[in-house]
Amino acid sequence: MQEIKEDLLEGESKFTQPDDRYHTLFERINASVFLTSFEGQIQEANQKSCEFLGYNWDELLRLTLQDVLSKEFDLNQYRDELAVRGYFTFETETVCKNGHHFPVEVNISIFRMNGKLVMLVLIWDITQRKNQEKRLKESEKRYHRLFEYTTNGIIVLDAHGDILDI
Repeated sequence: MQEIKEDLLEGESKFTQPDDRYHTLFERINASVFLTSFEGQIQEANQKSCEFLGYNWDELLRLTLQDVLSKEFDLNQYRDELAVRGYFTFETETVCKNGHHFPVEVNISIFRMNGKLVMLVLIWDITQRKNQEKRLKESEKRYHRLFEYTTNGIIVLDAHGDILDI
């Protein structure tokens, strides 16, 4: 136990500079992270972005946010809201290098860096969540059909025997 504590304390000393801490956060987060210009040109990307989208780092830096998000997404539509609120969250699809599409949640925050407006973009794969939502809706439809169209009487009771639904 003491050895683990010493390792942790030793590790802390390596990240005393703010830039080191932010770089660690940028790289360790379980999401694609981009730093873009206000126009959407990707300026920085974490390793997860490369894995997530199938591009190498140099390729990503030649792309814009529009290139990696669904063609339905139009950054120009959201600039006013970004400017007023400072952030914006929405769901769309991402487009990988191989053309594969999958659902994502995108969070964009704007701030000034070195006097210029930039955007911090976080993209999470929500495929699993969407699949779970789909299964839940299908289950609800089956239950509804069973309950509404059966010719038998059905009574739903709680644990105490009180009627919840007929």
